[in-house]
Amino acid sequence: MDDEGYFVLNGERFFVKSCHTGSYVIGSIDVGADIEKQLHQLDYYKASGFNMVRFISAPALPEMLDYCDRIGLMVYEEPYMSWKQTDYERTTELFHESVAQIARRDRSHVSFSVLCMLNETFGTEVTHTNQRFEAAVSAPQVVRRIDNDVLLLLSSGRWDNTLEIASACNPGSSEWNAYMGNEGGVEATNETFQQSFFRHGRPALLPHHAVQRGGGRPVPLHGRCARLFPVGGGRGQPAQYHIRLLYADTGEKPRPQLFL
Repeated sequence: MDDEGYFVLNGERFFVKSCHTGSYVIGSIDVGADIEKQLHQLDYYKASGFNMVRFISAPALPEMLDYCDRIGLMVYEEPYMSWKQTDYERTTELFHESVAQIARRDRSHVSFSVLCMLNETFGTEVTHTNQRFEAAVSAPQVVRRIDNDVLLLLSSGRWDNTLEIASACNPGSSEWNAYMGNEGGVEATNETFQQSFFRHGRPALLPHHAVQRGGGRPVPLHGRCARLFPVGGGRGQPAQYHIRLLYADTGEKPRPQLFL
């Protein structure tokens, strides 16, 4: 990531077009893997113009990594503990071992481009995920002893809303120092955001009169993605947000951002 939050490949800004998949069996998780179908799926992604594939909440199968090396498709991986897990006494130990195993196994693959620690994780005691979030924050110290070249991401979605912590750790660094969007130089975690965005396990409805709050760098890792930012709503009043669509551009100036 460069100083303006853009993805950089081989010294040049690069517009990443990524899609999701999983290392499990297409259509079922109860039968043996059909590797040919899974590899054919990667062909579809490449033919559709994608240049990266995200293996959500699980690392890719070795055969899939080999194939991505062959066809020139960058790989974004996550550990099993990245999503829908709750803390217990061995959370930190097992989380660090999980990301270390991925780095150790996949570091020789040219397609291995991004290792993300978490997905949609609040990182709070209430949700029993604070230990896992803290383990993710300290994970670069573990990964960099094994692989110094992969880009590390902290958490997809940044549901923790701890925007004083950057989302990315650049190759060669063991610190979260590559900022995106509205990160950096902001107030600590906004609990109102966490409580209002998710009510009873479902996203809260957003008011139509949400207003703009300015500034921020473009988010580079997706062609287009939405982020919510709290902009008002005092005690006893409905929280207000704006939805900002953020996307990358390979030009010298960022594209205008759309506010809803």
